[in-house]
Amino acid sequence: KAATWDYELVKGCYCEEGYTGYDCTQRACPYGDDPLTKKQVNEVQQITCEDDAAMDGSFTLTFRQQTTATIPVTATIADVEAALEALTSVTDVVVAQVTPNVLGTSICSATGVTTSVEFRRPTGNVPMISAAGSSIDSLAVGASVDGTKEWAECSNRGICDREQGLCRCFPGFGA
Repeated sequence: KAATWDYELVKGCYCEEGYTGYDCTQRACPYGDDPLTKKQVNEVQQITCEDDAAMDGSFTLTFRQQTTATIPVTATIADVEAALEALTSVTDVVVAQVTPNVLGTSICSATGVTTSVEFRRPTGNVPMISAAGSSIDSLAVGASVDGTKEWAECSNRGICDREQGLCRCFPGFGA
């Protein structure tokens, strides 16, 4: 049982894209990295996949409660990148093979393939991707680099105009 008397009474709104606020009437402003903070890095997570010689398995990836369409183990890195970017919780990722570093090979093999996923947007220390496989010998996700960039409204260099959904930039900064 919840500790507050009103736990069954409190409600909230799920706003449509581009809107925010307790009643979803305010326009949302863009988010990004603060341009004045230096030596920051994007989050990089690694997916390792190993399947038998039949290569007949498949898997899905989940990020922030959204799950990709089913991805066959024979998919390429471009296929995985497209599947992740089809999620509304992911804006821009770069997917690259780490081992073996051979272009055109599939995301999985009988000897194992490690693939990196670099989060360009959203930035910061993002939650881990989770993976679920079907008929796959081994499938694992781990972080190799924690993201240190901000994901701040108006990149911390302006004030949001909630009527228009635009940033009013501080002097010396612009869109």
